[in-house]
Amino acid sequence: MSDVVLLGIGNILLGDDGLGAWLAGTFGQRYRIPASLEVIEGGTLGLQLLDSIAGRKGLVVVDAVMVRDSRPGDVVRLAGEAIPMALGTELSTHDIALRDLLSAATLLGCMPGAVVLCGIHPVQVVPQIALSARVRAALPALEKLVLGELEAAIMDRVWLGVASEVWRRRPGPLERLAARLLRSPGLARALVTTPSLLPGWLIATAVVLLAGAAATWETGTPYVALLAPAVAAAGIAYAYGPGIDPAWELSRSMAVSDRMVLLVRTLAVFALNAALGLAASVASAAAAAVTFGWLVPMTAVCALALAAATVTRSAEAGVVAGLAGWAITVLSGKAIDGRFTVAVTDSALVLPYFAAAVCCGAIVLFATRIPKGTS
Repeated sequence: MSDVVLLGIGNILLGDDGLGAWLAGTFGQRYRIPASLEVIEGGTLGLQLLDSIAGRKGLVVVDAVMVRDSRPGDVVRLAGEAIPMALGTELSTHDIALRDLLSAATLLGCMPGAVVLCGIHPVQVVPQIALSARVRAALPALEKLVLGELEAAIMDRVWLGVASEVWRRRPGPLERLAARLLRSPGLARALVTTPSLLPGWLIATAVVLLAGAAATWETGTPYVALLAPAVAAAGIAYAYGPGIDPAWELSRSMAVSDRMVLLVRTLAVFALNAALGLAASVASAAAAAVTFGWLVPMTAVCALALAAATVTRSAEAGVVAGLAGWAITVLSGKAIDGRFTVAVTDSALVLPYFAAAVCCGAIVLFATRIPKGTS
């Protein structure tokens, strides 16, 4: 039996009331769950959940929560005696069921060792499946709070001992140089552990681009220019996000902002992919317009992939968005002009590419912001 339970409760048919059940139901899709943690989507079961929490060392409950000083959309944390187990101030939208559950556990002597209630003050509890916009905006802050509580409850951390995994090796020359340039050992470690900057990924990228260079040399078709944006977009999508690598998860508890990790990793992945692509393009003896023409669309495609990854919190979704966007662009150029290279050689597309990159960048900034009213 797991030592700690993450219990999400709420009615998913009543809008914001279902945020706890939603978070628990999707938690395993975004995070690696250790054996010491059990995630339960409790819905509206109430006392039927007693056996599921009895005798555990820790219980983290996620629910729609209202307290006197909170406002709709605020993130709320309550612990211990602050959680009403009998008559008292209403806190949860199904406070009676929650109080009865904890009261029964206390009376039967099977109360979890530590209980924490995390939630968001609901904006609207009405018959609908979707969460309100303000509650969705507060979900990243709620998840960060929940992860912190789980980290405190589980000694080996919710991300499978991520601290020891990330920090156990000594810094190499490259990491020491990055630490001096960035003035942050933590940020340097997050940079050198980026999945798309690890040797295996870089070797695969180089192989793909070299194959494109060889094909370009033999056929005259600029395959490097067509492959480079897609390869870079995949690398960018896998540069940041939950469940992608331990360093990102560690950053959730470091004094380094998510945006800073995102910025450093993205710039590094983009620069390295650009350098590899330019080298392969030059080696293929492509025309100058083609050699450099793909850098602008590469910027737009990478921005699209990153925007999709941060909004959906899924690297796979970012890869799909980037590859699909670039494929549609290339095939549209082929259909209109009869040439695949239109996407990288037509100067009329430069402004739309930059506009798309700026819009996607704004989406990334919005998706990674810290919601106001977080407490």
